[in-house]
Amino acid sequence: MKIDINKVKVVPKKIKTDSFEVCIFGEPDSNIQEWISFHDLKFYKNKSFTNIVIENSNINDLFNDISQYEWMDGFSPNLCKKFHIGHFSNLVLGKSFKSLGVSKKIVSIYGDTIPGDLTKEKSIEVLKSYQNEFNYNPDKEFLASEIKYTGNIF
Repeated sequence: MKIDINKVKVVPKKIKTDSFEVCIFGEPDSNIQEWISFHDLKFYKNKSFTNIVIENSNINDLFNDISQYEWMDGFSPNLCKKFHIGHFSNLVLGKSFKSLGVSKKIVSIYGDTIPGDLTKEKSIEVLKSYQNEFNYNPDKEFLASEIKYTGNIF
């Protein structure tokens, strides 16, 4: 028996525990009680929460599979501007989401439609070096100027 992982929360780190725990606010409903019983999990009350102790269990056996998105925009900077720390944070997030399997495929749509300080060719060269440094490889890459609206986005 599995449940949706979004029905529980991770116990905050400031609460000292020797094992991995999740919690719910208040008393467990009948589905959570059945899940606890099915997996023979220990639980205890902690103020307004019920903490559920997960020991020696495979997480994949406890929770439903998380459905993936078909496509996700992973990292799509504007090529006409200089790269800055915000771009790097987006690159790290895109890489993280790709590594976590949030979507089946990652797309990058690079902005090149507004004139800026840099040439597109130099920006692409710098962009590729950053992507290589972070081992980030989108499944599809587009230049915004090459995308044409056909009247149907689906």
